[in-house]
Amino acid sequence: MELLGENEIHLWMVKLDCLTDQASQLICETVLSEEERRRSLRFCFDHHRQRFLATRGVIRSVLSRYCEDIDPVDWGFSYGSHGKPSINTPSLAHPLHFNISHSNNRISIAVARHADIGVDVEFISAQRKIIAIAERYFSPPEIEALMHLAPEQQVSRFYALWTLKESYIKACGSGLIIPLRHFTFRFQQNGKINIEFASDLGEKSSDWHFWQFEEGENYRLALALKSALTGENYEITTRELLSFTADTTSGILLTGSSQKNLSCR
Repeated sequence: MELLGENEIHLWMVKLDCLTDQASQLICETVLSEEERRRSLRFCFDHHRQRFLATRGVIRSVLSRYCEDIDPVDWGFSYGSHGKPSINTPSLAHPLHFNISHSNNRISIAVARHADIGVDVEFISAQRKIIAIAERYFSPPEIEALMHLAPEQQVSRFYALWTLKESYIKACGSGLIIPLRHFTFRFQQNGKINIEFASDLGEKSSDWHFWQFEEGENYRLALALKSALTGENYEITTRELLSFTADTTSGILLTGSSQKNLSCR
């Protein structure tokens, strides 16, 4: 059983194509709820259905690693007004929260004891019109800092900002009702990430902690957490789920954060 302390965040990475074989798909089907199975039958294309089954199966499998007395099929979920999922399982003895993100061939799941947790993973695409997107969604200071970088550095900064903004939005559970221009990320030379909020959001920068990761050259990931504990007090454990019965140390790297306490167990 996985142990999870108040000052810990577990970050799980999954390659979707590892779970689209027939055996894995059958396992997924057996742990899904009736409603989820009905939803899976509505997909027109097999690869969409496979990804849906894998995503839902992974969530249930991962959560049961923290509560061995709850079978994967027995997890219940509820959704906020903007779609943020949360656990709705009466038999759960201790608070447990998660957030999930997927992009291209990756699923990422963050698990913590705090409700305000958000994760975002993005596949880095050279075809994306990053300047046009930044000018539409980023704050003026973020745009200015981006434009002062060399072209080869702009792609990395764009995805750093985009994943951070998405992780914050997902942690809040408010969707894009919060304009992305209303908060600004600044990157310090010591590796720390600071956030500044517009006054109308009513947020305190000191309440929020952010971490960023790279997985190879193709994926950028960010974590956001709202907590009274300081970021330096958190330990992040990264794992890669290889199958429903096997996992290993993840190869993702911490690239800049409000703290440096990263472990791979």
